[in-house]
Amino acid sequence: MKKYLFSVFLSLVFSPCWALSPIIHPVLQTETAAYFRLPSPTGTQKDLNDTIKSLKYLGGSVTLLSLTNKLSLVNGTAFITNPSVDIRKYVGFKISETETTHTLVGWIKAAGTSEGLGDELVDGWTNNVSFNYETFETSGSSITSAINTTSAGICYKNFSLTAGWLIKLVHTLTVNSGETPEFDFASGAAGEAPYIIIPAVPTGTLYYTMDNNYSYVMYANSNASNWSTSGFSLKQVTAPSATGVTIVSTQGGSTYNWTSDGGVDCKAASFTAVITKD
Repeated sequence: MKKYLFSVFLSLVFSPCWALSPIIHPVLQTETAAYFRLPSPTGTQKDLNDTIKSLKYLGGSVTLLSLTNKLSLVNGTAFITNPSVDIRKYVGFKISETETTHTLVGWIKAAGTSEGLGDELVDGWTNNVSFNYETFETSGSSITSAINTTSAGICYKNFSLTAGWLIKLVHTLTVNSGETPEFDFASGAAGEAPYIIIPAVPTGTLYYTMDNNYSYVMYANSNASNWSTSGFSLKQVTAPSATGVTIVSTQGGSTYNWTSDGGVDCKAASFTAVITKD
């Protein structure tokens, strides 16, 4: 029996290392596993897992150049929607977005599910008394005919818009002749600050982040024009799309707000985003 045990001991001591070493598998990070359970993940599991481990344990970072996205800054509904790069990979990590000189900072809380929208903000239009369209006809929120042959024309709708809201505008604009109207968010008299002038497009879905509190929206012409709209819709976006993410102010927190917005210009053409552990 002793001879047998001694023989076993020798075989263990002098066996090749590979025979005794366990097979080491790369540890699948919880963030990697969660991402690949989402709809339409991109990239490979291995590449993302390596990135996540670098972020968590090696002080690494991920830089996303020329990122385009739409931002909601208002307290209670902070999020990123429609990003050009899939940032759902980085749930639980800090994101900093810089345009030129200003930086927006927050923590990625969760992947979005589907775009959420508030109520319609415009249900009709009023022809301005001082700068009126000579012909002005509407059907609900659509303007079926707006014509002026001389000088300026303005129509408007009064309601409150809050700084930080992300607004979704959908409309089809048909210009029959003359000048294309502007679409404006405003508070003071026409042309007075605070004021955002949005050159109207013939057809489109447009997103804008409110940089101030505004009290009305309007279409405006400075010269003769003849135009109409159809399919008009203006709503607050209240939740991110399935490719977006929600934002909280602290790691793992429950307050849906940005840690700091740094006066960032949400209308910037693109951002440089940096993902870090903290």
